[in-house]
Amino acid sequence: MIESEMTDVRKGGRKSVSASNDIMVTLRNIQRRLDGFFGSPLDRPVYSGEDLCVMMGVSATTLKTWRSRGIIGYSRVGSKFFYSRGDIEKFLRSNHFDDYASDSVGFDASSL
Repeated sequence: MIESEMTDVRKGGRKSVSASNDIMVTLRNIQRRLDGFFGSPLDRPVYSGEDLCVMMGVSATTLKTWRSRGIIGYSRVGSKFFYSRGDIEKFLRSNHFDDYASDSVGFDASSL
């Protein structure tokens, strides 16, 4: 609250308290809507190229190379590229490798 409103509240100014409560309720409602719209990054159904670059830690050039080589699926709207959660999961599954240690017979990690 600003200083004048705080003074009004101390003097028993109900309008200030009511207005402050209304503002807080409105801000909470806005926050809930934003949380529902944006959610956590992993909950989004679609990601921009910029989002994916940050998530994967790669450059836009690398992402373009993956697209042009058919390594990752995408959707294009105008000049913008979008990646569905399914595109990303398929990409990760196709580039997943099991750990080698569990497949090795007689491998002793303690000898390293």
